[in-house]
Amino acid sequence: TMPNLYLSPLLAAPEDIAAYLAAWTNHAIPGTGLNEATLLHYLHGPNWMVWLGTPAEDVPLPIGYAITCYDNDICDLTYLAVMPFMQRRGYGREMLRQLCAKYEDTKCIQLEVARTNEAALKLYLSEGFSIVASRESSLILQRPC
Repeated sequence: TMPNLYLSPLLAAPEDIAAYLAAWTNHAIPGTGLNEATLLHYLHGPNWMVWLGTPAEDVPLPIGYAITCYDNDICDLTYLAVMPFMQRRGYGREMLRQLCAKYEDTKCIQLEVARTNEAALKLYLSEGFSIVASRESSLILQRPC
């Protein structure tokens, strides 16, 4: 059975960004490369959306987050991360499924994953993504909608 997950757009004011970054940093999502400037870019840039996954609509505890960019009928899934203490419980899969449902009217969803991230690659392939290109240290995957 899938875990309860409420996925909603993060509509944070600039003064709240530091608190979100602190929460993510305190729970050590490694390798995200997020800082205040890049998160503000994603929050306020055209075509970008930051999604926050929580256990319920009124529970602010972050389980994970995703960042997408919609352009030319393609959704680029730039980030998908689950807090380490919540991993291996189905939250990443549920976030991915909800994101795919939100972008079902697009031509496709694409993402890039590190070749060394075997768990993520296995998840994406099991959810209908296919490898469409290869780089030295990463793979490009797409899923038609």
